[in-house]
Order: sequence, then C-alpha cells, then structure tokens
Amino acid sequence: MSLADELLADLNGLDDDFSDDADAQALDSLVAAATPVNAPEAHANPNRCSKPSNQTPAFDITDTNTVSVVAKLQASSQYQSTLTQIRQALTADSQSLATSLDPHLAATYRYEAEYELVVTASNLVTEIDEELVVLYQYVRDHYQAKFPGLESLIPNTLDYFKTVQAMENTSQVTHLDLKSFLPASVAMVVTVAASTTKGRPLPEPTLQAVMQACDMALDLNIDRQLILQFIESRMTVIAPNLTAVIGSTTAARLVGHVGGLRQLCQLAASALLVLGKARKVETGYSHIPAHKKDGFVYRSSAVQDQPVDLRTKAARMLSAKCTLAARIDLTRNYPGGDMGRQMRQDIDGKLAKLAEPLPSKKVKPLPAPLEAPKKRRGGKRARREKESHAMSELRKQQNRLVFGEAEQEADYIDEEIVGLGMIGRNSGNARAVTADQRIKATVSKKYRHLGSGSAITAPITAGTATSGLASSLAFTPAQGLELHNPTAAQQQELKDLSSRYFQSSRQMLQSKRKHTET
Repeated sequence: MSLADELLADLNGLDDDFSDDADAQALDSLVAAATPVNAPEAHANPNRCSKPSNQTPAFDITDTNTVSVVAKLQASSQYQSTLTQIRQALTADSQSLATSLDPHLAATYRYEAEYELVVTASNLVTEIDEELVVLYQYVRDHYQAKFPGLESLIPNTLDYFKTVQAMENTSQVTHLDLKSFLPASVAMVVTVAASTTKGRPLPEPTLQAVMQACDMALDLNIDRQLILQFIESRMTVIAPNLTAVIGSTTAARLVGHVGGLRQLCQLAASALLVLGKARKVETGYSHIPAHKKDGFVYRSSAVQDQPVDLRTKAARMLSAKCTLAARIDLTRNYPGGDMGRQMRQDIDGKLAKLAEPLPSKKVKPLPAPLEAPKKRRGGKRARREKESHAMSELRKQQNRLVFGEAEQEADYIDEEIVGLGMIGRNSGNARAVTADQRIKATVSKKYRHLGSGSAITAPITAGTATSGLASSLAFTPAQGLELHNPTAAQQQELKDLSSRYFQSSRQMLQSKRKHTET
C-alpha cells in the first residue's frame, strides 16, 4: 500500500465525536507503532515519557550518593553533539540561503538538510523529560529525610528543584526569598511547614548529591527550552501547514512529543487532542489536571482566545485539521502553507459564527382591531332580558353614600356588617322590600292550560298555608281525645256564609215587596 493510500485510510477514521478512554488507550499503541525501527532504544519505548513520578527504577536510588549513576543523559556524547548542532543552526544566518534561491527550492533544501536534526531534537526532548522524572525521584527520596511531605506542597517539578536548592540543610526558611519562584500562597505554606517539621539534617555527601541533582535538572530544563526554540524556528519549513493551523509553538510541542512529523501523521485526531495531558506528568506543569482534555492543543493560544463555552469545540476542530495539515506537510504538496492558512480561516469563520449572539426576538405589533359595528338586538324580549339582570332600585340606594356622613349599618349572618348606604335616608326607616315586577318569575304559555288549580299557576297567599304546629288530635270535655279535622273550621265558615243566602226558610226580598204592595 502506498503512502497516499495510507493517508486516505486514516482520513476515513477522522471524527469529532470520540471518548476519552478510547483516546487514552489508543494513544500509546499508535505512538509505539509510529516509532521508527532504527530509533535508539530509549525512543522505542514511548511509555517512558509518561512515567509517573511515584514509579521507581529497577535499582534503589537511595543506596547511592552519585548522581551520574542515576542520570547519564547529560554526559553522553550524542547529547552533547546534538546540542552543538542545534546551537550552530540557531546562530547560522539561514536567511541568506533563502534569498539566493527560489523560495520553493530553498524550502526543499532546508527541509532535507534540517529534517533529520529536527527529528533527533524531538527525540532528545522526550529523553530529557524521562531524565527529569528520574532526577525528581532521586531528590525526593533523599530529601524527604530533611523535609517530609515537601513534594505534596509543591506539585510543580521545577519549583520543587528550586525550593530544595534554596533550602539546602537549613531549618530557618523565613529569611529565604521563596516568593521569587513560588506563588505567595505556596511560599507561605512551605515556610509554616518548615518551622514545624521533624526532619533531620542530611549528611554532607548526601546533601552534595542532592544539590548536584537539582543543578543537573535545571540545566536539562534550559537545554530543553533551547531545543524547543530550535524546533519552533524550523516549523515553518518542516511543517508549514501545521504551523499555519495551530502556531509554531504548539506545532513544535506536538512534533517533539511524538518524535517526528511522520509519527504525528499516524495519529488520529482523537489521539492528537490528548497529547500533553497533565495526567502524563509533563515537566514544568502541575500534576493536578485542570481540564478533561488539557493537552497541547487545548493550551494553545488559538483555543484560549475563544470563549470558555467554545474552547472544547475549538480544540476538537483544530485537532482534526492538525492531523490533515501534518499529513499534507509529510507529502510536501503545499510547502508554502497555503492549505494550512485556508484551514485556519475556515475554523475562525465557524467559531466566529458560533460566537455570534442569538438574533433578537422581533416584537410583532398587534393586529388592527375590527371597527365593524356590533350587533345590538332590540325588541320587547331583549329589553325584558336586560331588565331581568339590571340592578334594583334598592341596590342602587345601598351603593350610594352621602359625603361627610357615616352610613347606617346592619348586622348580617356570621356577624357580618353590611352598609345600608342611602336606604331610608328620607323617612328614617328602611322601607319594606317590594317585589320587582320586572324580574318576577313567569309561566310560559306551554303550561298555562293546566288551570288555575295547578301548583304551577296557583297564587301563594298569606294565611292559607297550614301551620307546622297544627295537629289532627283535639281534647274535648265531651269525648276527651278526638280526631280533629284541621279544615273543619274553614268548611263551617263557608257553610254559614252560604246558609244566609240559600236557606229554604228565607224568602226572596224582591217577591215579598211585591206581595205587600198588592
């Protein structure tokens, strides 16, 4: 399979949605597969660069007081020769070569001449990180007899070396200027803890070995910064499209972390996003992870310049484009970086679109009211319907008040006081309630044929109702207890009234007057 086919196969696996666990598991295997066959033994094991600080070497480093037995990188000839070449490349005037040749040819020449040195420098950065971890373990194991728990107070590796170098074997740290390299809060905590520690002074040989290890660690960090500066300066030639997408600093860190541009091309976008996470104990950074995917891409200026809610999305977009740009740089199709700049413009446009505020909600005016005339029903039935719901005169009098005078009040049910308003203002007494003929209940024509004797149409008059205390039993002196008819008195009254006019013994007045005249 050709290189182009491999790149196309890798492009099919790009996706913005990926999980952290899959990224972390795939990262080590991909980096191991990307390591060249002829690389040194130190480079063949990529897991060494992510060695945790609490992992001990194969031998006990507390049994020796010689630092050179533990850390051998700085004294190696390959290390010194690589640093010499890097210093010469930084001091050389490479611009004269670029101006005397065609830009494309100059870029190609510099790429072929310096690519191997950039790859070697990238591998050297990984070795320096491993050496710093070993030196940190050496200093921590020896100095904990003097100051137990100091490594828990200072999570930063370089700050720990500087603190041990400043404190040495003294127990009075109040006169030391720890705030020059430590935050004020951390310096105060270290000062208070040093005054209460129960550690013992170190022997002179052990103290000299610890100080030598601190000096070596700080020198290695200076060399590491020099190498990263060299890689960053050559990124515009080695990886112009990758530099245009993510920046020269982040591009140098990515290439230096995996050991070369070819190894970076073999990583998926999900694995590239998690490169340089804080949990991998990157030298110079805190061991406490501040973000779930706080890698080189996330810490780049292109991501940090975005709003907080868009940083994760920006990091994913940049990691995908960085993978494409690295593969383009490996094939040398766009040595001027035009494709990388176009990718960066597309990303900036999408992020600017996402950062735009939502469109304001338009205020819609209310529809014009209909001015059509209302339908008002008239006639006798409509007027009668309105009168049935109208306010009575008594209620109108109750709702009226005389200015400056208190109204009369009346007690109602549940001790409620009801104002009478102007009811009875003229006579002094509240007049009796009269039935309003307008709202009087009426009987429809449908039920009027039932007759006047019907319970529906029969009028209710006072005095005709039977009392609730009336009984059909009566006590008489003749028979004692008698069954009394309650309507007997009414029937007798009707009988007496009719007997005066219709009795047989009574003559008609008109006929008697005529008989007398004759």
